[in-house]
Amino acid sequence: MSLDLIHDYLNTQGLRINPDEVRISQLALQAVIERGQAAIERSVLWYSQDDMRLDQHLENNEDNDACLKQIFMALDSACERTRPQSAAVYLKPAEPVSLVRLSQQGSAIEALLPLNETAAVHHLASRSAQTGWLNQADDVAYWLSLAEMQGEHNLRAGSQISLPIHLSNGQVLGVVHAEYPQANAIDEAALAEWVALALVLIEPLRTLAGITDADEEKEH
Repeated sequence: MSLDLIHDYLNTQGLRINPDEVRISQLALQAVIERGQAAIERSVLWYSQDDMRLDQHLENNEDNDACLKQIFMALDSACERTRPQSAAVYLKPAEPVSLVRLSQQGSAIEALLPLNETAAVHHLASRSAQTGWLNQADDVAYWLSLAEMQGEHNLRAGSQISLPIHLSNGQVLGVVHAEYPQANAIDEAALAEWVALALVLIEPLRTLAGITDADEEKEH
């Protein structure tokens, strides 16, 4: 992953943070993905929650299993350094009705998030998936008071951030979402980590979505 890709993401999202900090985080996360040897139970990767099973939304095979393991390890590593109360990685399917949670860390978080106009107000992750823009609520209570966010479920966090995972042509593959108990918890170091994660996860999400280099070039 080149510095050009990092610069492009930061410029597209209007972020003024040090690209070298993102690069350092990216290299650490990439090493986890490439060299990680963690033994992760399949029941954790292919989770079942209430009436939702991941294999209802994603084919259960060895290639997808390997991608889910990479996503789990990278998310776990990012959470160790940023300490959110909860974090998740979502996939935006080819026929987007809902975001599908691929992996999570920390407190329980929604497995499915609808993709419609109403959802964009209730869930930052849905908003980022639909617009392709990063959304950062440093003071959730304030956002709720302005009706920029709605829904009592948002009161569980003091601050939230959702970052789109997208291809060079702008196609959104998914979203990284993190929540913190206190307001103003997302400093520049944490933001650099989440940006790095969004960039590192492009390839595994591209594989899960079945998108080839040729497919991406057709969209340019």
